[in-house]
Amino acid sequence: MQIQTIDKRRQLTMQLSEIFLGPTTSFEVWGAYFQDKKFDDEPELRNKLFVVWFGCLIDTVEAGQRFLPQIISEANQHNFSAIAFNAKELIKFSVITARFMKKFSREDQIFLANLRNQYVHGYYSNRHRDSVSIKWCDGDKVVTEKIQLTPFHNLITSFYGPLGTIPLDDILGPFRERAMSESDPYWTAIQIFLQNKHQFVQDIRTERLFEILI
Repeated sequence: MQIQTIDKRRQLTMQLSEIFLGPTTSFEVWGAYFQDKKFDDEPELRNKLFVVWFGCLIDTVEAGQRFLPQIISEANQHNFSAIAFNAKELIKFSVITARFMKKFSREDQIFLANLRNQYVHGYYSNRHRDSVSIKWCDGDKVVTEKIQLTPFHNLITSFYGPLGTIPLDDILGPFRERAMSESDPYWTAIQIFLQNKHQFVQDIRTERLFEILI
């Protein structure tokens, strides 16, 4: 029984650290391209990487909606109070991320998600069915729905203008600037995470309490 308890404790702390590392590492990898001035003359590169990075945001919201509550429930069952406390703190960041995504409408998010899938997937079965499964964040939680194929394509093509003549970078540039230019609690949290990344991971794995104050 003691070995099982140790294994469960280790499992939950590892899951928690992975959930923390997801959004932190994704911006650590891609963020330099957005912030480093040597890429100021490469807006096309920044736009493409923005699309890939933006796809990570919904994973963060979904973690707070689905996976962190599961961790809290299991931690409470085993009286792992520190794990439950730290998981609740990470839910705060999920909420911050959901509110950050309010900058982008449902249609914006569907357009960006479709583009991201084109960039990272060679094949995806949705496009060969009568309806398309989509996810987007309404500012509070992840919403899953199905759209018939024709309305879906109409939504995507509408971003390119009536004649389909608006260049993709002219569409993506304002999206990227909207995300990056405004001060937001999301950016404050990410910078704190990056500055203290190893300490946060150590705190999670050793069950030392931390608090997210944004």
